[in-house]
Amino acid sequence: MKIVLFGPERRIGAWRSDKVIDLNRALASYLREQRGDSNSQMHADERIPHSWRVLSLWAKPRSKTLSAPSSMLQRSERMASSTMLRA
Repeated sequence: MKIVLFGPERRIGAWRSDKVIDLNRALASYLREQRGDSNSQMHADERIPHSWRVLSLWAKPRSKTLSAPSSMLQRSERMASSTMLRA
């Protein structure tokens, strides 16, 4: 699995085999559908930046703690069937 940028907004995704998973949208979908979170997009935005531009701003104050645990990527991949794109 690789972290990639895709689309005109340069969104952040995980590339595995022939699929790209939009990590921010996958998390928002999971929070909404599995956890009943009515503010799922806001909470996803707090946890996973949606674009390279946002990531670069977001990471500066967190540079020592910025990481992407593999368990989060695996969970995002499982719940992302509605947000998958063909690479």
